[in-house]
Amino acid sequence: MTMKRFVLFLATAMIFISAGLGGNGFDALADEFEGITYSFYIGSSQTVSGAATVDIGAGAEVTCELSQARVVRAHLKDIRGESVAFAGGISDARRALKVLCAKIMREETLDGIMILYAYSDTFERGVNLSGRKVNLQAAAGGGRVVLGTPLILGSF
Repeated sequence: MTMKRFVLFLATAMIFISAGLGGNGFDALADEFEGITYSFYIGSSQTVSGAATVDIGAGAEVTCELSQARVVRAHLKDIRGESVAFAGGISDARRALKVLCAKIMREETLDGIMILYAYSDTFERGVNLSGRKVNLQAAAGGGRVVLGTPLILGSF
């Protein structure tokens, strides 16, 4: 009986993974912050039910609520980056990075916006910044926080 349960569990997990319905790295923020919007940056414009699509020149930005992100992701091709946005300040950006188990690699302030570059094992894609791999960027200012992977690709 135990082996049958294990096989059933394994089959269910494989279905979710192959359907793109597994978790995403930003899911962990749902319990910490309210009103999170999720954006996918893709290579070409695609329309997905439950999401808004805006052409941004060399591709498109598809935005939805965090709760819909897994479903929307399953319908997208050529995802180049992802981000979340919510109301908050620099302390919220730092807290979000902590929730994501990220190590801050660099900080800077540009035009009153605090920008943090970090690395987390939660996310696969990354870029080289001054010889160090980063795969998360956070920006906070004007009452808004945006986190992107591998970097924030849309506007702040």
